Amino acid sequence: MKPDAVLKDLQKKLGANILEARIAEHAEGGKKKHVAKSIWVKVGKSAFKDAVAELCKMHPNIYFAVISGCQEGDIVELNYHFSFNYAEPGEEFFVTLKVALPKSGLSLPTITNLVPGALISERETQEMFGVRIEGIPDPRRIFLDDGFPQGVFPWRRDETGPQKLVKKINEADE
Repeated sequence: MKPDAVLKDLQKKLGANILEARIAEHAEGGKKKHVAKSIWVKVGKSAFKDAVAELCKMHPNIYFAVISGCQEGDIVELNYHFSFNYAEPGEEFFVTLKVALPKSGLSLPTITNLVPGALISERETQEMFGVRIEGIPDPRRIFLDDGFPQGVFPWRRDETGPQKLVKKINEADE
């Protein structure tokens, strides 16, 4: 499938549940002759798992890469990165599903029943962002030691972030 067709199909299936959508292009390669495309689709929390299911229907061997994210104010935005046509040289493109979660409702359903390889990224998202992944088959910490304080999330930049654990070497001891 081509990026335009994937986006058109997602828009048809998800309709108003797509909050934003765009196809980005960038040149790549030694002489930058190849134009690569990537799709960015923002969906509401209630449509997130349906969006993943639609991607899986379009490409039964979809490749899940990773979950990235950021926190801006009272929102934690997660980006689920997928690759289409990864086995076809020059035909690969990426699809990123974005979902914004309010800090007052940091939960999202697991996608491991659709994409089993998402487990490690979902575990990482729980411990680094404090997002509860509902139905995750293995919720244990994966990167942080069991002695790391509960309720501190290293990738957050608010009151739950690691700031109070970091020694500021540029401040003099009193």
